[in-house]
Amino acid sequence: MAASETRPPHSVFLRHREGEPAPGENGRRRALIYFICGNPGLIEFYEGFLAHLRELISSSASMGRVEVDLYGRSLVGFDDDDHAPPFSAPDNEPVDLEGQIRSVYESVAGVVADEAKRSGGKGYGDVILMGHSVGAYIATEVMHRHLAEQQPAGWARHARLRHGFLLFPTLTHIAASPSGRRMQLLRAVPLMDSYFHLLARGLLGVIPEAAVRWLVGRVVGARDGRVVRALARWLKSRDGVWQAVHLGKSEMETIREEVWEERLWGMAAEGEGGSSGAAPRFFILYGKEDHWVANHLRDEFIARRRKDGGETRIEVDEGDLPHAFCLKEEDFKQVAETVLEWLEEIEDGRS
Repeated sequence: MAASETRPPHSVFLRHREGEPAPGENGRRRALIYFICGNPGLIEFYEGFLAHLRELISSSASMGRVEVDLYGRSLVGFDDDDHAPPFSAPDNEPVDLEGQIRSVYESVAGVVADEAKRSGGKGYGDVILMGHSVGAYIATEVMHRHLAEQQPAGWARHARLRHGFLLFPTLTHIAASPSGRRMQLLRAVPLMDSYFHLLARGLLGVIPEAAVRWLVGRVVGARDGRVVRALARWLKSRDGVWQAVHLGKSEMETIREEVWEERLWGMAAEGEGGSSGAAPRFFILYGKEDHWVANHLRDEFIARRRKDGGETRIEVDEGDLPHAFCLKEEDFKQVAETVLEWLEEIEDGRS
């Protein structure tokens, strides 16, 4: 690949059962679940989770009236081939949180438009934004901007965003979380805030990739070879670690006080997005002990949503699901089952 050429971020597209009639010809509704990664934003981390969710949806009797496609894409900047020229300071720095939000919104609009064209206009009736960690923040902000029509006139209005599924979300005060506090302390070390990515790249550059794979497999505990290879490739990449650090710093500076109006957390009203059946707009799964979430601030957020019989569906895991649920099969299967329950609740409400 020439230095000036780029390719889109890596993506995964899991369609409904193959071998069935063309989209919409069987009279069933169509829906898209658009998945947004956390940080580091590599879709490879979530392939097992999305594949298992695909299987659960296909085997669910409650989901028989709707064709659901799943799409997920890496965040921009995490693959050296998705940008050119290479990142450099100060003229061509990595993508910050605002840039990721805009990129995701544009991608959602593109996927919806492309599918409508491919299917002869019988596109998606509903779009569900599903995000993990900072991806949940991105999903919420995209939904907010979409409903408030804050983008240029007519831009992405054809995308019918109806629900948000937020998994281990970092929605407020991320710097107050245990890991956020540690990151802020590290940034306070002289020169570390500006040069940590260079130090990391220098250290990782002298370690063979096979050794990096062995190390991350032991440290992270992931048994899926795809995850280990993706993590090692990212650590050894030219710009990937810098992108993660830059985005993390942007998260610290942006994700503070809650900024959304209360009506965002209401019901996805009947008829919204061309659909019938009332259901909560947002479904949220928190971890019991999430190192990227301050428990007392999480509890305050939940209390605000539940005030006066609030309409957001919120669950707090009672077990030991980790923030990085996508790395181990037993964890991502449990989360996929929760997501299926949310989908079935939405579908049962249409009956």
